[in-house]
Amino acid sequence: MRKGAKKVAGGILIVSLILSLGVITAVAVSPAPAPPNKFWGDVRVNGVDAPVDTIIEAYIDGELRGSTIVGISGEYGGNLDYLGVDGTVFDRGKTINFVISLPDGREMSAAETAEWGYMTPPRKLNLTGNAPPIITDPSANPEVIPDDTDNNPLWGEEAELSVNVTDICDIASVTIDLSAIGGDSEVVMINIGGDTYAVTTNATAGTPSGTYLLMVNATNAAGLSNADVGIELTVMMNGDVDEDGDVDMDDAVYLGCHALGVPGYDLNERIADVDGSGVVNLLDAVYLASHLDGIEGYELLH
Repeated sequence: MRKGAKKVAGGILIVSLILSLGVITAVAVSPAPAPPNKFWGDVRVNGVDAPVDTIIEAYIDGELRGSTIVGISGEYGGNLDYLGVDGTVFDRGKTINFVISLPDGREMSAAETAEWGYMTPPRKLNLTGNAPPIITDPSANPEVIPDDTDNNPLWGEEAELSVNVTDICDIASVTIDLSAIGGDSEVVMINIGGDTYAVTTNATAGTPSGTYLLMVNATNAAGLSNADVGIELTVMMNGDVDEDGDVDMDDAVYLGCHALGVPGYDLNERIADVDGSGVVNLLDAVYLASHLDGIEGYELLH
């Protein structure tokens, strides 16, 4: 055989040996198959039984290794339908973290963990989780009010602020911060039926015009709070019917044109009822003009 041919043959043999060793090495380090760890027990969230369709997931090193769905309120893995957690001999001694996902979408880590074991029998592990309540549907009715220049709320000067608050446990309290519009920082919102909590408020005299995000704080029976939702309420200067940022004779003229039905003079009637009668008419234009002229008896807008 020629010298060049011998080199080629030798090279092929060496490559074949390397590949063979690679296969052997790969086989040697492949994890041995192992039966899953199995768990069952009670599951409670916020101190009450987790509802049907709650999902329990098990993770090792951030990787999902098993899951189950609650079929009986407050229980998982019952009737030998265990939560199986897959693993290999290399996972022996590693921590299993459990995640609880409620049907309403809230997700939380269970307070309890377990250690993955090799060839271990089924284990009972009660799981507990905690999550703040859910706040939805923030609204203000009406969405715009004037500042209450005489601090005596009449028609159009108050808004009902409301939210829906839900949880699988009881709601302990719902408050709202009204300090930006002259109220208290923790005003109690009352349950007016179902999951709806509401309060009626005005904006005190001199509240600057603008849109305010009034933050709600809902606390459940477990003591956990959600303070991430606010209600938008817009405050305008009382009598600023042309919405230019001040109250002057232009507003009285604008209000008169509206009262007379002149086209193009639309306005927010809650800002325009300056005499506090509950209706917007020509008398409001007269009242506003008298107020601006400093006539006695017209000192305050209502």
